[in-house]
Parts: sequence; structure tokens; C-alpha cells
Amino acid sequence: MKLLFFIALPVLVEYAGAQCIDPSDPTYADLTFCDSSSCSGDCTSDNGCSCSSNRSVTCVPTPGIDCTNSVFRSCCPEGLFYNKKESCCSTFPFCDPECATDEVCNSLGICECNTTVYRNLRLSDFHPTVICDNNAMIVTVSKCELAALGLDSSTIHLRNSSIECNFPYQQYINGQTVTTIQASAASNWCGNTVMDDDSNIYISNTIYIGILDKPVITTNNISFNFICVYNRNMQTSLKLSGNIIKQMVFLSGVNGTGSYPVTMAAYKDSSFTEPYQNDEGVAVGSIIYVGIFVTGADGNQHVLRIETCVASPTDNRSDVNAFYLIKDGCVQGTVSTTVLDNGKALEAGFSVSSFQFQNRDNVNLFCDVRLCDDTTESCFGCTRAKSFNTATNEVKIGLTLGATYADLTFCDSASCTGSCTSDNGCSCSSDPLLTCVPTPRIDCPNPVLCCPDGLFYNKNQSCCSIFPFCETKCATDEVCNSLGICECNTTVYRNLKLSDFHPTVTCENRAITVTVSKCELEALGLDSSTIHLRDPSNNCNFPISDTINGMKGTTIQAQAVSNWCGNTVTVAYY
Repeated sequence: MKLLFFIALPVLVEYAGAQCIDPSDPTYADLTFCDSSSCSGDCTSDNGCSCSSNRSVTCVPTPGIDCTNSVFRSCCPEGLFYNKKESCCSTFPFCDPECATDEVCNSLGICECNTTVYRNLRLSDFHPTVICDNNAMIVTVSKCELAALGLDSSTIHLRNSSIECNFPYQQYINGQTVTTIQASAASNWCGNTVMDDDSNIYISNTIYIGILDKPVITTNNISFNFICVYNRNMQTSLKLSGNIIKQMVFLSGVNGTGSYPVTMAAYKDSSFTEPYQNDEGVAVGSIIYVGIFVTGADGNQHVLRIETCVASPTDNRSDVNAFYLIKDGCVQGTVSTTVLDNGKALEAGFSVSSFQFQNRDNVNLFCDVRLCDDTTESCFGCTRAKSFNTATNEVKIGLTLGATYADLTFCDSASCTGSCTSDNGCSCSSDPLLTCVPTPRIDCPNPVLCCPDGLFYNKNQSCCSIFPFCETKCATDEVCNSLGICECNTTVYRNLKLSDFHPTVTCENRAITVTVSKCELEALGLDSSTIHLRDPSNNCNFPISDTINGMKGTTIQAQAVSNWCGNTVTVAYY
């Protein structure tokens, strides 16, 4: 006859070695237990556990007698280990959460690096992981691998060591505790170096890691360069150094669902890889290539369509001298214009022979673009859409060739000397009715009021920027909104039904782990932060939010123990 255990969430069979010792066991007859009538003891972090009847007599904590281990004093006598989950001493060390594969649980119930795993490791064997994302360069190092080399993973920082540039965080990946740090894949960011050739753009930075603070030092601080290579195209060429002519706004999705950043820039070449800089003059008669792209939208269903483009000598598209370059997707012929791509992908573009308005140095371009559902409507060609809703699917962006921000008043200028408040935004001290634009060192407490239309507050740098900035990288099913906050991308799970929801359940030796997707639940109208087990008490529920496989998830664990917080155990024979 064979014996099988069927486990009804949440439970496995308790690991007997981690059970509390039994005061009635003759093996421990010489020990004094804190809950005995002759002792009535308690525990403190400074003095350990002792009897109230005689403080010189130490006692062994039992369930309900909480004890706090310290480096200098353990809760339990030698040979026993404190189980902080059960508040008692056991014959085996107990760590909660469970240690990584290259860690061990020490006598104080703390996970520490297993020195035998990397015993013969040399510095030449150390290879950090580098992931090149479209907007970020991500470097990950193993905590215990570095510790074996005498290095401290918590000291990791980039070439620019300021706190504005460095946000290291710990993760649990492939059974190991690792430290991850990110660098924005952009020029002029925290010491980034940008180089390019005809095919690629190369962005690099340097990682620095310091030594462990211990009496005997066996190594030196280390540093290493990392580099990400990006194929040169319309989007990545905007990562190049300099003050590139570009503007970004947010575009509503089909039927008003979602919000996607759309960027417009001017290029010198038909491959859209040489962007114009703001300080460059454009010769009359030369060809300007205008590229527009949207990120974050579903390219299997949606395409970007240019509806209209207007040229104006001023920042007013209705100026008396303004005229259409493109209308209803059709070239108007006022000046030489060619539509290169429109309504085929998430990128669109056209070329125009540059010209000059009389007595004007600048030409301003305004394009109305929208996301078009390629599965339900005709998005390509010179046609007027009959049914799209302009209130929800149209966005207007303006590009001023050679433009600067000369018309803006900056808070740190001598004529302004401004400041910002949460109620009134930013204004000049010389004239409180005159608003100003915050610059580094001018903190703005209310992002909604900080920047003029078309600019976004970067709370990390305390200034306005042309792109929204989220301090922590958003998950793959999130977007960074105009306030610099990651929020769920509503288009990712648009058609999700409750029957499609499948949480992840992992059965380990000592715990059952359940993970749910935050944004998947939100699409179903559910709140992942309310997750709890059968027993909803605080003693049983410790949900943790984390990013797993690029998505925000909430994880909750149940101890694989019978009679724990509503666990049910079923035993079957066959």
C-alpha cells in the first residue's frame, strides 16, 4: 500500500526538525521553560529570557513568549535555535522567509551567505548580468558572490554617485539574492557616455562596488564598464547627445482607452537616424524628414495615422499665414511634401522641402495624429475617416524648428528668484502673479502645478522635462503617467475575463507561495492589496509586492504546516 498526501491550499507536511521542543520531553528536563509556574518568565532584547521570580535564572521561551535575537545574545541555549514564527526554541535553525540557494540559516534565524558555495571564486570569475531595455540599462550582481570576493553589494553605484542617480534594490532571482541598479538609456544622464556609428548607438556607464566592512581586508574596491548597443532608428537616434528638436505628448487609445507617449522629431536623412539639434540652422530648400512614433501600444492591432499637419510662422496653428501640409492624410501641395509612412505601423513620417515665411526665421509644424484600429477600419492612404471620435482619439503636437524656451521664465533667473508651493505652483518673488518654470534646486511639491503644458515634472532632478519620469522603472504592463507615477496599462488586459485569471502556485518544502498579477486583477475590478488566506488575521497574512518577470505582482505565503491559519490536510491511500 502506498501513501499519498493531497494538499489543499494552503499546506504541506510540517518539517518536523523545525518544531518547537516539547517541555515534557525528558531530554530537556534540565531546562527551565519561561511559561512554567515556577518561572513565569519573559524576554528582552538586551538580557535574553529570565524568570520573574529570579532574574539570575535564564529560561527557554515557549510559544507566546516573544524573544528578539541579537548579535550578542541568542534567545535559546547552545544547540537550540529560535523559531521566530512560533516564538519558541527548536532543534533546527528557522528562517522566514526561506534562504536563497547560496545562503544558510544561522542560529539567530538570519540568512547569511554560505561561504562554501563560492569557496574558490576569483575576481575573474565574476560576471554581472546586463540587460539592455529600450529605456533602461539594468545591471544585476549576486550578493553572496560579491561577499565571497570581499565586496559589499549594497555599496553599488554608477559613475555619478549622487543619490539622484542611484536606486539599487534587492531581488530574489533564480534562487539567489541579487542587487540590481538601473541607468536610463539616454544621453547626458548621470555620467552616461554616448557614441555612435552608421548602424548603432552605444551607451555606457561604470559600476563601482566597495569592500565589506570587516577587520581583515583581502581585496580592493572594484569598477567595471558596461555598454548597451541599440540599432540606430527613428526612436533610438533620439538617445544621442545634444539638444535634439523633439516634442512628446500623450495620445489616447482607441475609444479613449489607455494613454501612450507619442514623439515628433525632425531628421536630416530618410532613414530617420540623424536628428536635428535646436542650435542648427536649416537651409531653405533642404529636405526635412519628420518622424512621429508612439510607444506602448499594441502593434498587432493599432497603427499610427497622421490626419493633418499644419505649417505656421508662429506658435499659433490658426495664424493667418498658416497652411496645411497634410489634410485627411493627403498631401496638399502648397510646398513639396511626401508622405513616407502613414497608417502602417506605430511609426509614421513625411518629408518636406524647407521654406521660409517672409520676415520669419522659424517654421512651426503642428500634426494631428491618432491611433487607428487596423482590424476594424481603413488606416492607410489618403482617406477621411468617417467614424473616429476626435474628442478621444486625436492629439495635437507642435514642433518648432530652431525653437528654444526663451519665452519661459525660469525660477532661478536673476529677474525672478522664484519658489514653488503645493497650492499655487511656481511664481517669481518679484511678481507673485508671474509663473516660472522650476529648475534644479527649486523643489516643486505639487507635480500637477509645476510645469507648463507639454512639459512634465521630474521630481528626481527637480525640474521640467519633455518626457514623463517615473523614479522606479514601470512594469511591462504599466505606463508612466504625466505625474511620474506608474499605473496599469488598461489596454494590456482589455478583453480579460475572470475565467482567464490563473494565479501562480509554488509548492516548496516549507511554504506554499501564491502570486497574482496586480494589473490583471485591476482589469477585473479587483484589488490585489486585499489578498488574504482563509484565516484573515494579521498573524497569518504577509503579502509582498514585487516585480516578477517584468510585471507587478503580489505574493502571499502559507506555511506548509497542519493546523496553520486554516490549512487543510487530506491523506489518500492507493
